[in-house]
Amino acid sequence: MAITSVFVDRVERFSLDVDEESGRTFVSIPVRNQYIEYSEWYSIDRETFERFIGNPTLAHDFVEQARRRQLDHLLLLQPGTDRGAAD
Repeated sequence: MAITSVFVDRVERFSLDVDEESGRTFVSIPVRNQYIEYSEWYSIDRETFERFIGNPTLAHDFVEQARRRQLDHLLLLQPGTDRGAAD
């Protein structure tokens, strides 16, 4: 995978990303556990991605749901036992 951030919101702390190899699109949020800070990537379809790029505030509700772990079924990688908490 070669994930590239297309848009980064430093205030709301999320990004809109594309996997350059597959073309898949994601919303990512930073999370941190006691050892490391890392990103969780949530798969979104291309139509949603384009809507979020056109108006990033439309992504805010999605991001909040991801932080509350309500969208775990969309995670690119399932978390391990020491899952971090969203910032």
